[in-house]
Amino acid sequence: MNRNSLSTNKEPIGSIKNICAKIKNMGRPKGFNRETVLAKALVVFWKKGFADTTLQDLEKKTGVNKSGLYSEFSGKDDLFVESLKYYISSSDSIERLSKTPLGWGNIESYLLSALDPKPELGCFVVSSMRELHILPKKSFQAVGGHIERLRELIKSNLEAEGCHDKADSLLQLIMTFNAGICLQVNLSTDGIEKQIHDFLQILKMH
Repeated sequence: MNRNSLSTNKEPIGSIKNICAKIKNMGRPKGFNRETVLAKALVVFWKKGFADTTLQDLEKKTGVNKSGLYSEFSGKDDLFVESLKYYISSSDSIERLSKTPLGWGNIESYLLSALDPKPELGCFVVSSMRELHILPKKSFQAVGGHIERLRELIKSNLEAEGCHDKADSLLQLIMTFNAGICLQVNLSTDGIEKQIHDFLQILKMH
């Protein structure tokens, strides 16, 4: 066998790499549902916070082992960001504020949503902001976009009630009040509905 025949039988390095890449990308079929994992991981992050949540906590809650989680998410940071996005996409806050006719009724419905377990009381976005300084940077964009949309809708509801000149000031009061309510419900829900009612009555007087 001459040298030329040997060279023609060699597999090009490029094609070998392509084959390996294809085999790696094929992987094994996932034995879990992505949304189910996100929903369960969300509960852990909500209850324990980002910093105190461990990979072991996530494995136990989701029922998916480390290798399974890493096949779908790059790590705890990525799983947190995706859980946050999942929460925002499944939240009904935008829907509550978008109902027609626009007005105080929508704002009241939005504030009362803090009492709806989803899966915990309050708001995951507000709860997460307590750890703002250590959250993954990618979470900022998701939170920022969601909050900006809420602000736009609340302002539209205020303007629909004729509060054009004071819309910005009232908007800030509502956002601050909502954040406080979302934290308070984790301690006690007693009197929350009355607080919301009284708060809105005061705003309407102005």
